[in-house]
Amino acid sequence: MRQYATAADYAAWLPGGTATDRELGLASLVVDGALAGVVYLTDDTGLPTDPAVAAALRDAVCAVVEASQGPAAQVGQIPGLKAATIGGVRYELETAATSGNTSSSLPQPARQILVNAGLVGGAVWVYG
Repeated sequence: MRQYATAADYAAWLPGGTATDRELGLASLVVDGALAGVVYLTDDTGLPTDPAVAAALRDAVCAVVEASQGPAAQVGQIPGLKAATIGGVRYELETAATSGNTSSSLPQPARQILVNAGLVGGAVWVYG
């Protein structure tokens, strides 16, 4: 499973915060879902080679984990989250087919990070 952030990244994002590899991996899956069709250069492991893209994905993952651990981490409170077991770290995510627009299934801060980085929410230009 590709993982865009580490526990150290999360601790820097939210001082005093902790996140397991499983939480970060699941959050990376949520971010991946929002990136369907997005093109960026990757290394052999599928991680972005552009530092700006890597930073945006790292921060978006941290924002997803933060939202999943906060007081709003109830089923139906975080878009894209169908079920949650925080103590045992079991999340069930909506699929693109059930949630519609995949980028809208992100918590707002994560979505805004990806929008600001130009990875989602952009206009399509057709020439010719």
